[in-house]
Amino acid sequence: MINDGVLEKGSIDEKAVGAFKSVILDKLIKEFNTGIACKFIDDATRLSIRGIMRSGFSFGINDEYVPADAQNQIMKPLTRPRIKLKN
Repeated sequence: MINDGVLEKGSIDEKAVGAFKSVILDKLIKEFNTGIACKFIDDATRLSIRGIMRSGFSFGINDEYVPADAQNQIMKPLTRPRIKLKN
């Protein structure tokens, strides 16, 4: 449970911030706007990277590589709304 921006109970898992059924992102977008949701993603990513690096893990640019097929799968649903808006 998050109250006034503080995680009071539970954990932040895939259900909370996952790509397809994100409870937190859905709430941020509905109650605020997409800019706030994007800031949350950026901040959560930075926090995750810091946690990983403090734990002694390291990663390189090759670990961040997204294959072309996966990029297409990501971009496909993102371009549909633009096409609908133009029509």
